Amino acid sequence: MTVHIISTGLSILGFFRLPTSTKYSKAEIPDAALVGKAWTENRLHCPATQERLEQDLESAFGVDSGDNSPQRDAFRRTAEELHAAVWPTIPKVSAEFDTLRVAEDRGSSDVHVFIASHTPDGLTAAVWNAIAVAGGDVDRIVFLPDLDVATRWRRSADSNVLIIQLKGMDAVTAAGFHEPMRVLGLLGRMLVGDRPRGLENLASEDEKVMFQLSGGYKAAIPYLLALAEWVRSVGTREVQAVVRFEDAEDDRRILLPLRRFDIDDVRDELAEFDGDGLRETDNGLRLLDGYAYEPASRGDRLTGFGTGMKAMFGDAEEASR
Repeated sequence: MTVHIISTGLSILGFFRLPTSTKYSKAEIPDAALVGKAWTENRLHCPATQERLEQDLESAFGVDSGDNSPQRDAFRRTAEELHAAVWPTIPKVSAEFDTLRVAEDRGSSDVHVFIASHTPDGLTAAVWNAIAVAGGDVDRIVFLPDLDVATRWRRSADSNVLIIQLKGMDAVTAAGFHEPMRVLGLLGRMLVGDRPRGLENLASEDEKVMFQLSGGYKAAIPYLLALAEWVRSVGTREVQAVVRFEDAEDDRRILLPLRRFDIDDVRDELAEFDGDGLRETDNGLRLLDGYAYEPASRGDRLTGFGTGMKAMFGDAEEASR
């Protein structure tokens, strides 16, 4: 089995806005006109206001949502009416579908984690990519509006399609990436497990973790690549990061190289950084200088990568518990 980490972009929204486009003429789209009509009427149950959309998605797919949620039922009916389960088989409907369609050894029991930006369009794209990949079975979907150290999610065959909202993923400055990198670090903890905090691993040692990076914000690729390297640094599980050639008609993909870090060295080197991401002295190693931290006016300051590493690996004292 494989855990797919999927950076989610907005390409599926083009399909919603113009599903009868000749762009999709190579395949028959069931009730294409109804897709456009549903989008025009109510954005496929995805309000254009961020707060309302988050509330609706939590009611439909949150960890505490009930099976009789009216919001979930609305998504279920629309998925059936629009034949959403067919969308992943149609080229160019979304970059995410095109990438997953050529993924090797993909099985029905695989876990799919869609990483969504903190915008109405980003969440809308993620939820409908997720619904379609789940074959229209909305009961398999779980929405996490944020991650923190207390977040718990137990994987099961009945709920193996996860949507994680990553606030700040559309940041335009390096400083703006600290918060999304912290969340990515916590996602890394979910993937590999965190015994001191009682967190079971989402990906077992004998499973592959695939980072599918063809969709989503291109500026975020280095940050997701970093997460792939951190996950690869823990245990022996196979971890890969893949980018598919844009507009490719076949399965041509680029397998990106990934390093391994010595996590004991990482913990030792980042141990002195305080809650503000600053330290005045170092232990003399400076192996991560320019990557996890940079010189500041007094000492060093964490970069976004360093913030993510601290969130994922913790420190030596925590690891020994």
